[in-house]
Amino acid sequence: MMDSMDLFSTQEWAYHGYFIAFGPDLSTSTNLDPSKFKHVTSSSTQVLNGSHSCKFSATYPTEEAVLATKAFDISASYNFSVLVFFSVFMETLPTTGSFAVVADFGDGQSHLVNVDLETTDKWLTQRVALFNVPANASSVSISLILSGVYRSSTEVVGYVDNFGIYLQSAPVSKPLQYTIFSDNDGVLTAHDLSTGNEAWSFETAYGFLTAKPAVVDNIAYFGDGDTLCNLYALHGDTGQKKWVQAYDGSIDATPTVVEDTVYIATSTGKLHTLNTSTGAKTGDYDILQLPSGQRARIYSNQLANKTILMTSQKGVFGFDIVSKQVSYRQPLNYAVDSDPLIHNGIAYYGDLNGYVYANDFNTNQSLWRTQMGGPIHSSPKMVGEFVLVGCDDGTLYAFDMETGTIVARLSKPGHFVRSFTAASNRLFVAYNAIDGQMVAYQIKQPGTSQVFTELWSFDVSLGVERDPLVVGNRVCFASNDKHCYCLNADTGTTFWSDSTPIAGYTEPAFVPLFTTQPATRRYDQYCYLMSHNSFADFLNGWWLGNQEMTLTEQLNYGARGLMLDTHKVQIKGVDTIVLYHGISWSSVSWYRLADALTEIRIWMENNPTEVVTIQFENRQNDKTLTEQTLAAAGVSSMIFDPSKNNTGPQGTWGPVLTNGWPTIGWMVSNNKRLVLFAEQRGDGIPYVWSYTVETWYGDRSINGDYAERDQSSRIPLAKNRSLYTVNFFPTIWYALPVTGYLNYNSLNSFEALMARADVCKFNPKFKTNPDLGWEHHLPNFLAIDFISRGNNGGALRAVEEINKLWAAK
Repeated sequence: MMDSMDLFSTQEWAYHGYFIAFGPDLSTSTNLDPSKFKHVTSSSTQVLNGSHSCKFSATYPTEEAVLATKAFDISASYNFSVLVFFSVFMETLPTTGSFAVVADFGDGQSHLVNVDLETTDKWLTQRVALFNVPANASSVSISLILSGVYRSSTEVVGYVDNFGIYLQSAPVSKPLQYTIFSDNDGVLTAHDLSTGNEAWSFETAYGFLTAKPAVVDNIAYFGDGDTLCNLYALHGDTGQKKWVQAYDGSIDATPTVVEDTVYIATSTGKLHTLNTSTGAKTGDYDILQLPSGQRARIYSNQLANKTILMTSQKGVFGFDIVSKQVSYRQPLNYAVDSDPLIHNGIAYYGDLNGYVYANDFNTNQSLWRTQMGGPIHSSPKMVGEFVLVGCDDGTLYAFDMETGTIVARLSKPGHFVRSFTAASNRLFVAYNAIDGQMVAYQIKQPGTSQVFTELWSFDVSLGVERDPLVVGNRVCFASNDKHCYCLNADTGTTFWSDSTPIAGYTEPAFVPLFTTQPATRRYDQYCYLMSHNSFADFLNGWWLGNQEMTLTEQLNYGARGLMLDTHKVQIKGVDTIVLYHGISWSSVSWYRLADALTEIRIWMENNPTEVVTIQFENRQNDKTLTEQTLAAAGVSSMIFDPSKNNTGPQGTWGPVLTNGWPTIGWMVSNNKRLVLFAEQRGDGIPYVWSYTVETWYGDRSINGDYAERDQSSRIPLAKNRSLYTVNFFPTIWYALPVTGYLNYNSLNSFEALMARADVCKFNPKFKTNPDLGWEHHLPNFLAIDFISRGNNGGALRAVEEINKLWAAK
């Protein structure tokens, strides 16, 4: 453990960098040089949560004060940049004055970053100074300098504390995600999402790729063919074939994977099942019951709870995967050739006769039906309480979900609207024609003067047939001008593009390349990316969402912690636990907890080596209803309860209060991989503050406050309370202008998140028990909004770096 009397200590940060930490009690260091600044003094004053900081004060103009200087060599391994973290707190604001970090590389150049003290405004403000290392530099001297401070009337009082230095190596070309494009010639191509570099390609036997792959646990499942077809399973990171299985007819839908089973429909009218590991056929179910020799394309086989919902040339059908029976039938005279939107048991879809339907597929009841002015080839999307549907009459319609009333529209006559998607209160629409365009809009709530406001447009000759893919600030699509594109979703500028042999046809697929959790590490010796208000993504009805991805997409991206707000309401006279954020709920902006947990369970069954943690902000304490909901979602047997004995095939693990946490490997081997916590007692879920220390959230977290959210007087970290959650998200993000979405690229940048982790690591309350060691000062959960946004690698890179430090323990 670092001696608090030393100004500096060193710690290796694995491959990417070298960490040098200033002591948490700067004022106690004998290296402090107040000779030029008479008012720099030691202080016992507690800054927010108790840090004894370096205090400075002045009532008249003062000379510059060098608080500390550290010189060190720069090795060839870490000669790219120097990152300096620090915090400033102002008790009273000066009229003038600044605090500076100066780097002297011996090149005769001035390298400094200033912080104007008059703008810090009584917050412990986190700051980051980034210096690029000049060529041939072999050493650097970092100085912490307080410039002249002045206030005309009263005394200026301030503090500086929590410094850290991080030497970075040159960026390593390591893809974190791929995007897969496929064309009608039968070729799949994977691109590094960041650079556009081609990673691999794969050519199918029959061509005619018309649906995107399903990517589960790094395996891409997809089908080809027209009169004969194959279903393929490829390794997502290499493109190597795992297995292939032949069928009659064509495959026109994206496969669905549930546990160890792949579901895929063919134009023979049958739904087929296969084993995910071997590709062995395990079942065939005649859904359409076609006459012998007749074919009808099935365009989707999408899972909704326990039902596979299929759209086809013959109508819409549902298959219950438990009873193995057809559970829903809606024969139609016109094809439904796109994916349905499914929300809270209601399926929304359009047919080629121009009708848009809203049907309850559990009861076979129709909610509403509306006819448009042309065929519907688009997949409906949910935005707030709207259902958006694109039509070949050149219009994108916004329907009221409950009534089917048209409440807004976007029109471009002479164009087809067949592909669009939404993310973060923005809509990306492709207008298809010779003069095609991809257009981005900002979406505003109903009642505003204009629901859709154009942000930018990008010319795409001949348009785009299938929906764009949005990941963070990137929007990807395959166009009819024989190119695939990756644009900046905020500005419409091109990140990269690539030519294709023929016009692009399918929607891109996202391939996450997250790191598998280490089996030998204890659960509390690892850092997990946690998404704040995980359920509140824009596509599920939240106008003011905190995420851009669904729960499944967040888990695919790399999130392993989810924050969910639970409430008890009555739906059709039945007590139900739902997820929503705020003080009230509508009939639209909510999500059944049972459905959310089912979605999470399916992902976990498809990713059997991963551990997931859910922290409930529970506003209900109905224990019986909670237990019933967990059972209905099928997750009860997967839960690791830290307050009880947990038994699996490999044995029993006793309560964490006595035994500590098990290894990730033990949790995986015994399928006890879902850890639940609740912020309030009463619903039967373990009380989070018995096991976790959590920093304050909201603007206090953004401004550097590492105070505990829980005001417990107990020792913050101990064997039975060894988890540490670091929050880093503003209180009211949506009060920002539209550029607020861009702000998250800097707010969630690698540098900002590492600075936050560094400041919180020095929380002086941790020194209450010096026997705990440094490992307990590292975050276990890094909780943020918009997990896919962040410059220089963002949250994924920050979590990876923190886990390298965990590994060094």
